[in-house]
Amino acid sequence: MHSESYWNGDTYAVELSGGGESNFLTKARYTIFIPKGLETIKGVFIHQHGCGAEGRGEPMVQDAQYQAFAKKWGLAILGTDLYPKSGSNCFDWINPEDGSGPALIAALDSLARKSGHSELNTSPWLLWGHSGGGYWVLAMTKEYPERVIATVSYSPGLLPTFDYPSEAAKIPVLVRHAGANDFNAPGIDCWGTSLIAFSKLRSMGGLASIAYNANQNHGFSFLRLMTIPFFDAVLSQRLPAEGSSQLRDMNQSRAWLVDTITVGTPKIYKASTFDGNPLSKSWMPDSICASKFQEFLILTYVKDFTPPPAPFKIEIDSSAGNYNFIINWSADADLESGISHFNLFINGTYFSRYPQSGLFQVFNTNGDTPIPTVQPLMQYTVSGIPLSYIDSISISTVHNFFGLESTKFTWIRDKIVDTLKIENFTKELIYCAGTENNYIECNANSSYGQELHYQWYKDFSRLEAENSSRLVFSKFDSNSTGIYQCMVYTSAESVVWSDYIPVYAVSVPIIIDQSEDITDAIIGENYEFEVKVHSNGKLPPDYKDSIQWFKYTAKVGEKTALKDNSRYSGTNSIQFVITGLSNLDICEKGDYFFVEIISLCGKVVSKRFTISKISEIVIINSSKNINICESDFAEIKVDYQTKNCDTLSFRWFFNEQPISNNENIELNEAELKISKTQIINSGKYFLEIEALKENIKVRSESTYIAVNEKPQILSQSSNSLIINEGENFELNVEAVSFDTIHYQWFRNSVLLPGYNSKNIIKTNAELNDAGIYYCEITNICGTVNSENINLTVTPTTDVTDIRLELAIHPNPATEYIEIAVDINPTVNRRVDEGSEIKIFNTLGECVMTVETRHAVSLQRIDISHLPRGVYYLRIGSRTQMFVKM
Repeated sequence: MHSESYWNGDTYAVELSGGGESNFLTKARYTIFIPKGLETIKGVFIHQHGCGAEGRGEPMVQDAQYQAFAKKWGLAILGTDLYPKSGSNCFDWINPEDGSGPALIAALDSLARKSGHSELNTSPWLLWGHSGGGYWVLAMTKEYPERVIATVSYSPGLLPTFDYPSEAAKIPVLVRHAGANDFNAPGIDCWGTSLIAFSKLRSMGGLASIAYNANQNHGFSFLRLMTIPFFDAVLSQRLPAEGSSQLRDMNQSRAWLVDTITVGTPKIYKASTFDGNPLSKSWMPDSICASKFQEFLILTYVKDFTPPPAPFKIEIDSSAGNYNFIINWSADADLESGISHFNLFINGTYFSRYPQSGLFQVFNTNGDTPIPTVQPLMQYTVSGIPLSYIDSISISTVHNFFGLESTKFTWIRDKIVDTLKIENFTKELIYCAGTENNYIECNANSSYGQELHYQWYKDFSRLEAENSSRLVFSKFDSNSTGIYQCMVYTSAESVVWSDYIPVYAVSVPIIIDQSEDITDAIIGENYEFEVKVHSNGKLPPDYKDSIQWFKYTAKVGEKTALKDNSRYSGTNSIQFVITGLSNLDICEKGDYFFVEIISLCGKVVSKRFTISKISEIVIINSSKNINICESDFAEIKVDYQTKNCDTLSFRWFFNEQPISNNENIELNEAELKISKTQIINSGKYFLEIEALKENIKVRSESTYIAVNEKPQILSQSSNSLIINEGENFELNVEAVSFDTIHYQWFRNSVLLPGYNSKNIIKTNAELNDAGIYYCEITNICGTVNSENINLTVTPTTDVTDIRLELAIHPNPATEYIEIAVDINPTVNRRVDEGSEIKIFNTLGECVMTVETRHAVSLQRIDISHLPRGVYYLRIGSRTQMFVKM
């Protein structure tokens, strides 16, 4: 354990051999800076180097700009140096679970014991990392979300595949990359890693932002100029409250969004009023930080328009003699821009610059380490000028990049000019029209009790004759709005400045125009009321008047605050819309709408908005004639419009007779429903609407309902018909219907194309005309089938062969048939030698062939496998029909 003490704080270092118990490194070294006088550490700013950059962590505790940042917020600065084993690389430490996480915890425990700050074991972390260190801080955000205040990842690489826990969505994360100019070798891909991190965090509602620095690269970025304002804004909201150890959630009402575009000028939006997809934008903690981030995206740096703080202590060491003395001083770096150099003045005249060439300290754009790595002493040796001739020595600070100079801090012979400190000041003033004696104030303290002088500035310009600690605004004046700042100084040139104080002036809003009243309104239409409002003065950027629309109901003498719903929208805006106007909006005399606009300074109420009334009832339309089937549902609706505020009555009529509700008919004002229609419901319906008090009566057009049945069969051909082959035959069916009838005949369940009338007429019947016939009869209400008609066609028989009848038994048959005939060709001339027994279906298709056994007069044939139906058996020129059941 090593420690050093400096004028502004103490440093401690601990080295873990092998990186601790995991033995995953050669060694791990951790160096911490704790500001002087800090009683309780509120957080730790952890700065993690990239791959192969070990040794750059320790110099971070010597960084004057980060020291000033740590002093402001009560933080410690921790620089890490992780040394991989020989032949290895940063892959050994980029994942905290591989050892770097526990090593950090162990190091903080050792540093807590050495420094006497036990709170280091529980203090939350600000994480900053570059390259492989950028990967590491994202992995730490995933691994220890409960301890991370915020994270900045500078060109992270190595394509992490992990997901973030839900707790990580509360952590503000800023990721920077250089796009195609970044280090994008396979497996590294800093561009892709940055996009993945932003996408994963933002898609889960995380507070992530992404910065693309065009024309820069992996090791060149002014990211520090954005990092400190980003951390500054987060810390103001997220550090635990007094007496608590719990990190606070960010205040989303203060959040802003910034475009993620890479071409063109990015815009910023207030998150609470943004109506697009917020997850496609970068998230920022407040409006000031969002503006700086916008500037950083455009310029790749952030401008600094404020001078640095002045030095606050000068000591003279004359131990080496009157002609060789040393000037020692103390100064905090500018929080935004650090220290470029100091200007030294002797007896009020410029004497020298320190350092005489170069910069006091600046940061390396590759890795963010300070240059020089050891902070120079604030010390200057004066030779050749006798100290006895010097009455005063003054020193001012000049900051980096923009060259602004602080006020001077002065040493006067035999006396050190005291330190000034702003004790309190007005943070913001919003004052109202018509009020008097509003004020802002700034109170300072002189450690040596010197007389204090005050000078007020407005918009960076000096205000003449305003030289007291309180600046009073005697009356409302919009020209008084602006940004104010107070400078406090002593006669010895000690100076301190307050923070900026915004002053806003708000008047009661004025309604300068509003929509006309609505006349001749139509029920069901949409209507809009609008007011135009003007507010005097300069309003705060996040300020909005409160707007509320009301409806006054005269009948009960009450106003009702309206809410957005299916009927009303815009109830909290200057444009109010009524969707689908109903009688509820117009049917009470004396009803009206109005809007109240409430500002910080008062309320204004609009004139009344009224919707006029019409003394008539108009039938707009009613249902057309209805043609339906029995048992179907029927509904008749009558659309009407009334601007009459009288009570209406509704009477329905059927065939000129009034009707009422029953088990089949439901009447509901202008609607009639028949749940299950019957033939008796066929007829004419209409509605009569009457305004009872004003004796206005209208009648709708009639709607005819026709209730239809399925076709009814009156008659048909006989169920069985036997004819001889070659004879004519006719099959018919008679049916009636309220609607057009369609006929379709079938034979053996097969549709007969072309047979679409009520009868079949056929001449010269063939054997294959035999079969089971039926007719399908259809109308709009359904289909009925006739009964089956069994047509048998008997083959023609030669009279010379009557004695040789072909007999089939049993007939009908189920399993087999037997043939009784003389089938010997030497006896029967109609049976040829070698004839086979063939069986045909009614379509004429041969479905079975059996060899003829001529030696027998009775032959059995198995037909169990045949489908049920009518068949024909043929031997030679002899044919006989049989039925398979």
